[in-house]
Amino acid sequence: MNRSMIVPALAAAAFTLLSSVAAWVVDDIARDRFVGEARSSLLARLSAKRARLESALNARIQTAQGIIPYELNAGPLSQGQFSAFVRSLMQQQQGVIAVLLVRSAQPGQPPPLNDPQALQILAYPPNTETQAVLDDYRQQQQRFKRLIPSGLISRMPQPYTNRARYLGYIPVCDGRCSSRSPLLGMVVVIFDELALLADADLLNNDNSTEYAIYEHGANGVGRLLFGSATVFDRDPVILEIPLLTGRWQLAAVPTQGWTVVSTSMLWLRVGEVVAIVLGTVLTFLLVRQPMRLRVAIAQTRETNRLLREEILDRQLAEAKLQSLAEQLEQRVLERTAELSKALEQVQKAQVQVVQSEKMSSLGQLVAGVAHEINNPINFIYGNLGHAKEYIHGLLGFLELLHQEQPELSPTLTAYAEAIDLEFLEADLPQLLKSMEIGSERICGIVQSLRIFSRLDESDLKRVDIHEGIDSTLTILNHRLKGSETQPAIIIHREYDPAMPSVECYAGQLNQVFMNLLVNAIDALEESGTLDPQITIATALLDPNQLQIRIIDNGPGIATAAQSKIFDAFFTTKPVGKGTGMGLSISYQVVADRHKGSLECVTEPGQGATFVITIPIEQRPVPAASAAIDPAPLTT
Repeated sequence: MNRSMIVPALAAAAFTLLSSVAAWVVDDIARDRFVGEARSSLLARLSAKRARLESALNARIQTAQGIIPYELNAGPLSQGQFSAFVRSLMQQQQGVIAVLLVRSAQPGQPPPLNDPQALQILAYPPNTETQAVLDDYRQQQQRFKRLIPSGLISRMPQPYTNRARYLGYIPVCDGRCSSRSPLLGMVVVIFDELALLADADLLNNDNSTEYAIYEHGANGVGRLLFGSATVFDRDPVILEIPLLTGRWQLAAVPTQGWTVVSTSMLWLRVGEVVAIVLGTVLTFLLVRQPMRLRVAIAQTRETNRLLREEILDRQLAEAKLQSLAEQLEQRVLERTAELSKALEQVQKAQVQVVQSEKMSSLGQLVAGVAHEINNPINFIYGNLGHAKEYIHGLLGFLELLHQEQPELSPTLTAYAEAIDLEFLEADLPQLLKSMEIGSERICGIVQSLRIFSRLDESDLKRVDIHEGIDSTLTILNHRLKGSETQPAIIIHREYDPAMPSVECYAGQLNQVFMNLLVNAIDALEESGTLDPQITIATALLDPNQLQIRIIDNGPGIATAAQSKIFDAFFTTKPVGKGTGMGLSISYQVVADRHKGSLECVTEPGQGATFVITIPIEQRPVPAASAAIDPAPLTT
């Protein structure tokens, strides 16, 4: 065979080989596409099964939720009322085995988990095993504190049942349940696993698909709930159902596996064979033509020239890209620094907003408690005067009775000795006096709480600055008292008697006093100062400027920390005690909100002095800068 035949034959053979490889790649892609379509179809059916399974779970939980309004509105249910109500609910939902109501024996109190004698359990049917519920209830109690809104699903402990059963917990709260709501009880629904699978249409299956369910427990232990374990070894489609005590894996695979038999694939292969044959023949004919070969050589040379030019162009482009990459890297570094700074500012703002919300809630709580205490104490205090008058009259009557009739009958004499009448006459006035002093003390504390919270004074308002300081000291009075290991802290008030009322944001300024005084008390307690003292001095610097100084004789502040004490998140206290935001927010309140200054004068070992200087007259701060309210934090 001459060369003119060998070269075309080799070219045709090469074309055939390359075409076969290309056909194999196309077959593989097409097969993957058809398998993908089959998996998508099976995934859709599996999603429907999962939806039915989740619906069956929700239906069992919702069955028991109907008891909650009946319990809250109709009062504590009796066993008969509970059984009748649950019986009607279980007729509507066949998958429920039993329903229990766990509550405290004391109405309105949270159920005590550690005292079974103080629990009251209603169950239907009456022969339900309640000990299994109590054991699991105690085991899950930590989860109830953070999962009250959504309830909890738990597996019933094995020692109490040979069949797979589950417990569904639904909290009973007065109103909408939240992590802060008091827990009044718990409704528990027990349901069977096989009935659940039947409702999900997993037990009645055609022969084209195999299903299986595997349970992964929260403790890392797993087990096969349904189907064959070999399903998970055959590349199945898997969906998960998350549970609060673990998760279920729902798997499906075709009975015959992922074998693809498609008419389209057959036609594709026929087309590939025809294309290879025709391409081989055409290649042979084209290569055989000498003229075409010379033209092809010339075209190849031209192509090579163009490729060399293109390579040169690409090298130039790469150099430009390298330069651009370096510029981009520099810009990325600069942008990263900007974003880091912005992130730090956002984090500070988030902490301040969280603290603001905490203080807002605390202020509302304090004001509410003060109001609720104020009404009955006013009633008690107002009636003490009448009680003193009535008792004084009774004691006077007894004295006249002694004068008119010194000798009492034996019965009256015995009764007087039994009640110790002489001691009663002497002690009763002192008892009323102590009650009056205690009532006055409570009234003073309530008034201090109302002054300190000042929820109705979030806008600028003229107030007595000394009154705010005194209310803060009243609230901190428990920390000023001495103990066996700590001497009492002496407070010196050096108030300027000529101090006028000050226009300010009273609630926020009270928080500044609280932050500074708490820091001073902490410093004195931690240093163990033998004669702890705090001096609070006010002075009128000029007609429109006042100064407040809070001075302690504690250990002072270290030199290295003095330049950082007003920075956010900086604290010298142990982890978990200080947040590092107290002085930062105090500085913001004084400087930004009141257009004043907050300074610290201290030397190690010689105490610390915080100086607040603010104008007496204020201009309202725009809303944008007044968005963050301070919160009492310690640095």
